[in-house]
Amino acid sequence: MVEKIYTEVTSKFKTPAYDKSKFDGFVVYLTNKGPWTEVSKLEPVGSMWLNRTTGVNEGDELRGGASKPYLWIDEQMICKRGVQTREENYQAGTRPTPDDDTERTFDQVVHEFGHSIMLRYGLESKIAQLFPGKYGQEDFAWAVQDKFSTPAQPGKYNADQTALLNEIFSAGSSFKCSDYKPDAQ
Repeated sequence: MVEKIYTEVTSKFKTPAYDKSKFDGFVVYLTNKGPWTEVSKLEPVGSMWLNRTTGVNEGDELRGGASKPYLWIDEQMICKRGVQTREENYQAGTRPTPDDDTERTFDQVVHEFGHSIMLRYGLESKIAQLFPGKYGQEDFAWAVQDKFSTPAQPGKYNADQTALLNEIFSAGSSFKCSDYKPDAQ
């Protein structure tokens, strides 16, 4: 299903400015709810979330990330309620709050790809301008989620932000958890 989503999203890129060949060689790492003590040993995923201040890996909290050459997502965050490893860390006393038990769809799948789109097409300065503030790059990834209804947030983005999304994508789409069959061979 992840492959189907990324194929669908890249099929919506407007060319030539957003030629999907920019994603040639891109790698998606998918893990399945392993504790960060184990996942952190997997390269290159394990080095993604090293806190430069504390030196502590924080993957159980974030459970995904994006870069220009690859991204990482965790299956426990696809069409599930809550994030198991976050709740386990809370129960173990290593996370200050319990998991919010949010219903998840394909939000992380699309969100992390939104970050990689920004990086692959060199949109950092444009995004900083259109999505100002501390969470500008996150706001852009959330706007990409909106474009692909994971979840949709109608009316949340201003005309300039919406224009950027329409510059990148010819159309949006939506994905249903009922199409997700993780146990199917």
